[in-house]
Amino acid sequence: MMSRSLPFITAMKQGARRPSLTVMGLILLFFLAACGGGGGEEAESPAGVTYSPEGSKAEPVEILSGTPHTGQVDDTQSYYVLNSGGCLYFTLSGMADDLDLYVYGQDSTYSTFVSRPFYGRTEDETSWAIDYGPGPVYVMVDGSYSAAGSEFALEAISSPLSCLNSVIGGPPPGFDEGTQGDPIVLSANRPQRVQVGLTSSYYKVAVSPGTRYTLALTDAFGGTAPVDVDLFVYGVPTFTGDLCGTQVVADSIEQCTLVAGGDTFYISLVNANGDGTGNGVMTLTVLSAEGSQANPITLFVDKLNFGHVNDQASYYAFDVTPGMPYRSSLQIYGTNGELNDYGSDGTFSTTPCTQAAGGRVPAQCDSIAAGSRQYVAITDGASARGSYYLLQLTYTPLEVVSAVATDCCTVAVTFNRDIDPASVLVDGSQFTFDLGLVSYGATVSGNVVTVSELPAQSIGGIYTITVESTVLDTNGLPVDPNANTATFSAIAGG
Repeated sequence: MMSRSLPFITAMKQGARRPSLTVMGLILLFFLAACGGGGGEEAESPAGVTYSPEGSKAEPVEILSGTPHTGQVDDTQSYYVLNSGGCLYFTLSGMADDLDLYVYGQDSTYSTFVSRPFYGRTEDETSWAIDYGPGPVYVMVDGSYSAAGSEFALEAISSPLSCLNSVIGGPPPGFDEGTQGDPIVLSANRPQRVQVGLTSSYYKVAVSPGTRYTLALTDAFGGTAPVDVDLFVYGVPTFTGDLCGTQVVADSIEQCTLVAGGDTFYISLVNANGDGTGNGVMTLTVLSAEGSQANPITLFVDKLNFGHVNDQASYYAFDVTPGMPYRSSLQIYGTNGELNDYGSDGTFSTTPCTQAAGGRVPAQCDSIAAGSRQYVAITDGASARGSYYLLQLTYTPLEVVSAVATDCCTVAVTFNRDIDPASVLVDGSQFTFDLGLVSYGATVSGNVVTVSELPAQSIGGIYTITVESTVLDTNGLPVDPNANTATFSAIAGG
């Protein structure tokens, strides 16, 4: 088995370089021994469980966008292809051992990857959102660092909006960018592709004095040698007196968190290999939180809002209609986060609805607007690297919750909110059944509509009822067409 980078080795003191090879060797031997590597016997699979790689470079397994693929791999690799394109990101989840996700774009030889999250161990991995054009897109799941392999869930997820807020691509790795006298201008709060050649690349980013920022260098890839690039942040254009410098081992995440003293960060990325190898392309993000408790950012209902957060919290407010039901939704890109919906509490002090978001799973909170403003905060839930995300506040849809037969010819349909009696026709024609049942009457009581039907249900029969969108709640909102059916069983004995 190969030995992987040591993510637990953190940044060293300013001006210090890496430990000697002897010290690094001792650390590596300790790490390999702890993980069962280094030439010893590999850990055995769980009793009776074996895993096999899927696909090959010549014949990869096809996956579909939006459909999770349950796959497996041993201590080698499994290969996949998505025969479509567009703006996508990929998630790898549900691992029982250390697997890694590689996305190769349109490279059918699986030679040069364009995204590799490389988080470590069994943590879920999410690639950056990239516009892959018409496709196809080639993906590999690597089990080289696992003892016996694992099952996993691999999914390609369409995300057109996130590609509008990222700059991915550029020339291949191999040369330095910018100079001290003429650094490349980057933008804060958007992921940007950068690269380093044989020595150093130089950048500058406009920032707000007094604001706390997290700078992270992630998602690196290069040639055959590991990518080992160090991150340095300065407050002056001479690139002297670094405010923060990180010098961790190859392939690890480089990260700085600091408060801006001026209006510009000057950033240098240094090839740390020292032998002309290790150049590569990586993603640099300079993230701040947004808004504050005293001055939250106002967003719009029913709009997708792009946001960002670092190791602090971002604060938002929505203008809403009192008494209306709302659903706040959060989709995270890059790492993990938490949605905190405080309802009408503009002090952000009461216990909120808190839901975690990460990978392909969004967070959602439902509430009734008690006032004219709805307050939401986002926190970076699992790492100090920060995240960017999509936040949306919409009306909570009216949904069918269940249907239950109360006798041979009557069905009680329960909704998630009270129904407007005036919207329900007394002949029951807005409620239809399968298998020959026909409705002939309907009455409303709160969030339950009782529907009468003929002929009598067959003993042991299972039926489906469908509700038309003309049925409204007391706020005038229609039934969600994606949640307008329910199944029920006939009562034994007819």
